[in-house]
Amino acid sequence: MRDIKNLLRNSKVLIVIGDYKEYLKLDKLMAFLSLKDTEVVHIEDLAKFNLSFFDIILSTRKIDCIEADNVIVIKNTFHTLLDIVRVLTNKERLSRIVLGLDPGASKSGIVILADGVLIYSCSINREAIGKIREILSSLATYKNVDKITLRVGFQGLDVLADFLKESVIEGNDFIEFEVVNEADVKWMKDIYKEVFNDPDILSAFVIASSKGKPYEKST
Repeated sequence: MRDIKNLLRNSKVLIVIGDYKEYLKLDKLMAFLSLKDTEVVHIEDLAKFNLSFFDIILSTRKIDCIEADNVIVIKNTFHTLLDIVRVLTNKERLSRIVLGLDPGASKSGIVILADGVLIYSCSINREAIGKIREILSSLATYKNVDKITLRVGFQGLDVLADFLKESVIEGNDFIEFEVVNEADVKWMKDIYKEVFNDPDILSAFVIASSKGKPYEKST
């Protein structure tokens, strides 16, 4: 399994900031990505660094003096994660972003894959449908991708799938909506069960990684 932390593990990363407050705002992102020994530089001191040494440059501000494909301006967290995958896999555009959703009995697992690379996972209360809409809305504004897919675990619960399509996908016709029969991919859970401690996230990953089929609303 590929994830964004593995991609970054042997990468040389430079973080460019405008002031100390901006650095504090990056704490959560740096912790999430396990960026502990990363070089940090004030934007005014950038000329002192050999920028060709770094695989990726994350900046809190636009750097006018640099035109390079590996410079990422940090604005939207999901966009930043997607750009990291795009840069480190040497792509101008991503082929597909998949949001895998496991609608569990009490909690729902969510996983986001960018060209097969895991960039995000969480579990939420099943009723928190707004969280899914919020994530999809953020992904939908990302420009450097060809396809965005919501892939949902399906156990014959037509009403739930109808609800998701109407409440989450409505107005975003360019987002593909697919379903995966969980019974058909149950065997995959045994392969990845040592990787994920949360069973809902495990199920969401299996769903996101499986081939889905377009969902047609029940009649």
